[in-house]
Amino acid sequence: MALFRRAPAGEGGSSGHGGGSGGRWLVSYADFVTLMFGFFLILWASADQNQEKFSELALAFQKAFNSGAMLGQQGTGQIVGRGGRQGQIQISPFTRVSETAGEIAQQMGLTDDISVGMRREGLVITLSGSLLFDSGKADIRPQAIDVLSRLASVIEPVPGDIRIEGHTDNIPFSSEEFPSNWELSTGRAAAVLRYFTETLGMPAERFQIAGYAEYRPLVPNDTRENRARNRRVEIILLGAAQNATPTVEAAAEPKAAEKP
Repeated sequence: MALFRRAPAGEGGSSGHGGGSGGRWLVSYADFVTLMFGFFLILWASADQNQEKFSELALAFQKAFNSGAMLGQQGTGQIVGRGGRQGQIQISPFTRVSETAGEIAQQMGLTDDISVGMRREGLVITLSGSLLFDSGKADIRPQAIDVLSRLASVIEPVPGDIRIEGHTDNIPFSSEEFPSNWELSTGRAAAVLRYFTETLGMPAERFQIAGYAEYRPLVPNDTRENRARNRRVEIILLGAAQNATPTVEAAAEPKAAEKP
């Protein structure tokens, strides 16, 4: 007489809903949920008119996917697809400028004097007036030469025109060389332009300059600290507006200094 024995659960064929593959379906499901979360988060951020928050989110996603930050790995600039095949990630040159300018500020201990952001015209590198110039002057300080040289090596390969803007606070100023804040702000922008073109040899046809005196402040000129923030030179990479690559603020506000 033949005897039959019931096979224990898990032996032979499939058991339960997962069959022989166990819980492997959960991996694909988790990937799908993660991607959907990221998709809807981007939609939400796109609807938010706060440019600074959107830039922070964009950079966070870029760093996570481009550098392996989610995995705690050092970045390779590559992603791995199905079958283990690798693809090279294309990182915007404007993103490189933003990140490198932030690194320069940290390395040189100038996080109070250099900041990077994005506005409608393009990518903006802001340098405090106290970093670049002595009070009431438009001659570049020796301490600022290395900063400008390092920034120039970063922005020169980036396509597009460059506008340099000078700004002062609202304290009236007059000297034999600069009758008002208009001349002072324009002279400071021109000094940075000349250093880039005459000293470093960057193509002059790429540049524009403007001086706005006290009429485009970042913050109200109601405290010494705010006036220091408003005394600044801005280097604007106009090509970034066409590439629409958001960036994130890389440093704090300029520190308080003496007059303009």
